Amino acid sequence: MKKEAIVKLIQKASSFKTAVRMATENDVVETALATPGTVFGKVDHILWAIADAKNNKAHLMKFVPIVKQLTKVLNGADATFIRHSEFYHDLKETLNKIEQQIIESKTRNKWSNKLMAKKDLKVLEEIEQHVEHLITRIVFAFAQRAKFMNMARKKKHTGLKQPLDISSIEEEDENECGKAEDLKEPER
Repeated sequence: MKKEAIVKLIQKASSFKTAVRMATENDVVETALATPGTVFGKVDHILWAIADAKNNKAHLMKFVPIVKQLTKVLNGADATFIRHSEFYHDLKETLNKIEQQIIESKTRNKWSNKLMAKKDLKVLEEIEQHVEHLITRIVFAFAQRAKFMNMARKKKHTGLKQPLDISSIEEEDENECGKAEDLKEPER
């Protein structure tokens, strides 16, 4: 009885290993939480590509904190909010750049990696700076959304039937710019 149970367990484990190996070789990786084509699906694919890499693992592991920063910022966000926000296309482009850099780095041989080390570090620094800027934009988008939600909640409680003016922030920025121009000294 025990021997049969052990044999079944070994068969299940070997079939699971085969399925995982086939999925990583064919670059078809799906999880229960991330659907392919979404931002989180792309993040999941990047992390699988790093884990599956055989060459240049030390360099590729430097991308993990960058991807995790983006994941932490986007954690809990509504998918429709992310898709309709102004930073969405930039986020997708950044994730594509990270993915391409990982694929390029993991397919090179050892000598090529040594020759391309400076370029790889430069690209990594550029991606880090871009991700920091992107995170700032994401945080501001969340803050703006929270402000609009609070404004809508207040109007709902006060009973006013006026429509919500979403462009109020843009108008305030334009007015502030106009005030700054008025403060300039006249030309002589």
